[in-house]
Amino acid sequence: EALVVEGKGGAGTWRFELAGNIEPGSLRIDAGEVLMVTDGTVVFRVGGRVGERAAFRFRARAREAPSVVR
Repeated sequence: EALVVEGKGGAGTWRFELAGNIEPGSLRIDAGEVLMVTDGTVVFRVGGRVGERAAFRFRARAREAPSVVR
């Protein structure tokens, strides 16, 4: 979740690139004006107004246990 706490009224974007073990298809937007969503990226439009909010969630894939070679 991200929140504008200080702004000068200028529009822009917030881009979040999620690296790692994200479960495909699990990314969900909870708040904000979305410009683009892929399996690993979310871009929100922001107007620079205090109180604007962007929020998203996703599920992480379970990590595989390392294999032991003997």
